Amino acid sequence: MVLPAGFQLGLELTNIINPISQAMSALGSLALIDAIKKSGSDFITETELASLIGRHRIDPVIKFHFREMVAKSDQSVISRYLDIVLESGSGPTVQEALKNPALFSMVIQLSGLAFAHEDESLANAIVEALEKIVQESHGDVGIVPDYVSLLGTVRACQQQTAAFRRALLYEAAEEKIQKALDNFDSHRSNSPSGPLSKRRKTYHRVTEYRESVKHRSLPVTVLQGLLMWVQSLQSFPEHRLLHVRCNTGISTVVVWCHYILGLNLMMNIQGIEMYFGDEPYNLVVEDAHGQKTGVSLMDPLDPPEPLFTLQNDQLSIGTSYEHRAEAYGYGVRFLQLMGYREERVQEGAQWAISRSIKKCGGFRPSHVVVDADRGFYPDYPSENKLLCAGRFLFALDEGDLISTPKSADGWKSDPEMEVLVAIVITFARIPQDDLKVCKEIPLALNAPDIIPVEGDPKENLDLFESFKILSFLLFGCHMRHDDYVISSVLVSAWGWSVFLDSIDSVDPIDVPVNTLRVLRGVPTRRGLRRTRIIDGPHSFPMPRNLQSFSHGGSWFNFIPGASGATRGVILVGHHSDAFQVTQNFTCGALTYGFGFREMTEWCAWSGRLPHCKCEKPEREMPTLTSNDITSSAHKVSVIDNLVDKQNPLTTFDSLQSFDLERVFASKDGSRTFFYVSDKPAARWLQLGVSYWNLRHVESGRRDSLVILGGPNICVDCAVRNSTCALSGTVTLL
Repeated sequence: MVLPAGFQLGLELTNIINPISQAMSALGSLALIDAIKKSGSDFITETELASLIGRHRIDPVIKFHFREMVAKSDQSVISRYLDIVLESGSGPTVQEALKNPALFSMVIQLSGLAFAHEDESLANAIVEALEKIVQESHGDVGIVPDYVSLLGTVRACQQQTAAFRRALLYEAAEEKIQKALDNFDSHRSNSPSGPLSKRRKTYHRVTEYRESVKHRSLPVTVLQGLLMWVQSLQSFPEHRLLHVRCNTGISTVVVWCHYILGLNLMMNIQGIEMYFGDEPYNLVVEDAHGQKTGVSLMDPLDPPEPLFTLQNDQLSIGTSYEHRAEAYGYGVRFLQLMGYREERVQEGAQWAISRSIKKCGGFRPSHVVVDADRGFYPDYPSENKLLCAGRFLFALDEGDLISTPKSADGWKSDPEMEVLVAIVITFARIPQDDLKVCKEIPLALNAPDIIPVEGDPKENLDLFESFKILSFLLFGCHMRHDDYVISSVLVSAWGWSVFLDSIDSVDPIDVPVNTLRVLRGVPTRRGLRRTRIIDGPHSFPMPRNLQSFSHGGSWFNFIPGASGATRGVILVGHHSDAFQVTQNFTCGALTYGFGFREMTEWCAWSGRLPHCKCEKPEREMPTLTSNDITSSAHKVSVIDNLVDKQNPLTTFDSLQSFDLERVFASKDGSRTFFYVSDKPAARWLQLGVSYWNLRHVESGRRDSLVILGGPNICVDCAVRNSTCALSGTVTLL
């Protein structure tokens, strides 16, 4: 028996506003509510959303795979000294959803929509759509979730379901649509029929629509209509037909309604029909060319008379789409989005890799103090790493790029391609082990719009520029400035984290200055999740016995007694979306506080002395802390004709202090050597002091004034190799 249309419509509208009290009856423990809050979401908001879209039945195939992929959880340690870990997989929201069908339905739908939209825009659109739905049913608008809480829930779903590869669903839908449009082009060229003007007009519309397929954002009207009437399609499949007219968000409708909810869908674009699922089709999607975007609920027995119709509201906020692709093969999607066909994509890949190798190979940073035979260049990746990054980004087999590729003929440098080159260089800084596990990280494809690569990238694409580029790709279109990442040592979004590999380094020489880390997970401390780790409050008291040296107009500081410095506790504070971290060092009665981002910058700005290549065994290498300190110092002076510029003995408490701390310079005064013992804490403190009066040094500056030597560098080689240093350079041994 067919129920009266009026009764069904009233039932559909009232069912949407389920009494929240029913959902709240399963409130659970306060511990669960607290855990959800710490993860960035909100229990009440999750419950309200579950009462709305949690009634939608999930396709059994997707339900099985989604559950299998997101159920696991894991932790990754990023430091032996910091109690912040990266939590990946299911958090409190997903763990509760695995036990509650309504929450499970809500999570999978919300995470699917979030993949296609900028998160802030999606949260705004959902709030707007829900307010309109409540107003239609004459309900209390106060039950609609607020924007801030809803945004937190969207991001929690993004983070905790990162293991589910939503990109594959969108790519499958878009490839099927594009294939149908391509077949139309082929059929049109092989068998032309009809008036020429009509064929040209149709071809122009199809070409225009091919471009619009790439835009995944749902109009608010379509979002509202689907939220209101999808349940009726599942409950009354034989008595309900939904007609959608839109020019954007087509693939999102397919993914949401067909792949996730299992509805059978027919699409019609300028007479070109595509089918998703089997008959009967109770969801029809058409292009809205010449008409307003809208959604109509119909009775299949009487389709000319819609039961209810929604049309686009000019006052609607609208949504911003987020076109993303997985990191593996990202370069191919990038070039395809630029409009290149398959054969040109291959040429573009060759050009981008060749260009990156040329730039990195042709640049030699001035702060490296030795030539290629005796040293290394920390600023740019090697050719082998660039080739590996190219194979990863363009999904090439091992044999496709055995050696340096040749530049593709006919390709010229332009801003878009230079951005792609910068991305290749950035990925070459990611260790191979990380590349293997980050294939699925979703990156924004509108890179030319969000990545500011100005001028010649070889002049400024250092470690921190690469960190910024990868952060922009991860955050997407709403990150249009670098203030968010400039003070960060770690940033996180979509359940992935990008960070500078310095948090666990003991000594300044151990800090990798050409390495970016990428791991799955969100920074978490005692259940509390944040999206960044930033530098905390800086503390730098000036000791009374501070010694200063002047070279070439620059002042350098030295702290007598620095050899007694010890590494203190790590202080962790809280920002609205970040952990604030400060590493303390103690020297005498004074306490110094440095941030990890700041410490990484000091190391990256500093040059590196190469390892010794002398034949002396390591145990025989003379150092300034050897038992025969006088002999060692004399040997240094003989090697380089140095003048011992030690501080007066009266500044030291004992001969032991004199043995542990030495300051000497070359005879012409162009180079100064600081030695503060082998203790890492003392070296960190002296490095910070050396940069105290160099705050004007910016990230990317090439004429570094500080050079680091490690414990495996003998005094003889250190002094000899420093002869290539710039005038006014300080070497920290």
